Amino acid sequence: MTVVFAGVTVATPLLPTYQEQWNLSETTTTALFVAYVAGVVIALLLLGQAADVYGPRPVVAAAVVIATAGGVVNLFADSAATLTVGRVLQGLAAGLIPGATAATLATTRVSATWRSRLISIATTTGIAVGLVLGGFLVDRGVTVVWYAYLGAMLPCMAWALTMLFRAERYRTQHSLFRVPLVIPSTGRGRFIGVLAIAAVTFAGMAVYAGVGPRLVGSGAEDSIEVGAAVAAGCYVISGLAQLTVGRRVSGPRWGAAALAVGSGCLAAAVALTNLGLLFVSAALVGMANGLLFPITLTAADRIAPDGRRAAAISTYYLAMYCGIALPLLGAGALADVIGFTNAVQGLALAIGAAALVIAATDAAVSHQRESARI
Repeated sequence: MTVVFAGVTVATPLLPTYQEQWNLSETTTTALFVAYVAGVVIALLLLGQAADVYGPRPVVAAAVVIATAGGVVNLFADSAATLTVGRVLQGLAAGLIPGATAATLATTRVSATWRSRLISIATTTGIAVGLVLGGFLVDRGVTVVWYAYLGAMLPCMAWALTMLFRAERYRTQHSLFRVPLVIPSTGRGRFIGVLAIAAVTFAGMAVYAGVGPRLVGSGAEDSIEVGAAVAAGCYVISGLAQLTVGRRVSGPRWGAAALAVGSGCLAAAVALTNLGLLFVSAALVGMANGLLFPITLTAADRIAPDGRRAAAISTYYLAMYCGIALPLLGAGALADVIGFTNAVQGLALAIGAAALVIAATDAAVSHQRESARI
């Protein structure tokens, strides 16, 4: 799972290079980043419960094979259209693997809390590794980056091919062509709230993963490396928060507050061109993600009905990817009209406002519960 998600972000530090080589607009460059979301949506809508039907192992193996194919396409990409195809293939893999991983862990003795924590840590670690790999090898050429990624995929491919030929028989009453996503009837309101929080949480992270290398002044020779480091640091802090303070926080209030402050710092950092403030904002947004990601994923896992856990987790990831893609596409379109800086500032302020609503709502609900006890 970590390696598959690394493939999703390894292209991010390469986008400024592609933009310059192919003379792309801001809208097209941003669309290249979120192109993988199209593959994710296709996978989640058509194959979201594949692990519930065929068993998790062959689905994970198929995801590895598809991710490798996407890397090969990207290696030989000579236009935005070709790169888009490779990104969509990587998105298909990223859409398949969360539900299958959740279904695999559900067969073990691992608790729901730790299942969600392992999945969230694998996701954030993979994203950070991809950003670091792309950022620090980009000076050697885009082909070197893709060769390095494909080299890391080789042992995974060997395992995947073994699993595909040794797929277990899996008995289920579910059909692959049944509605692949699910919003449970029991706890429906809470589940929808979890999806909304997940979308806002990852919208904040997407700013760094999607445009991180372009947030640093393009005049500096090492701007891409620094931007990739800022984006990767955001996800590293998220992973550390999940392992430490995330275990002591039970509600979304504090994570949402950190996201609101971090988004405000991001808007100020872009306006003032202040690299130090940019690092502070990345740390706060990463901390917020580390608090909110495991909380919301655990809640989704616990609400999920028996036998449809993969479908429920796939629904969660669909909301997450909508939070990543839609705001960035909007900002990318606005960037060609009002400028890149203004578009990023507006996106950061909108995310901060949404985070404040989440924090205020959670505080109000907690106050009502305490009053009811009295």
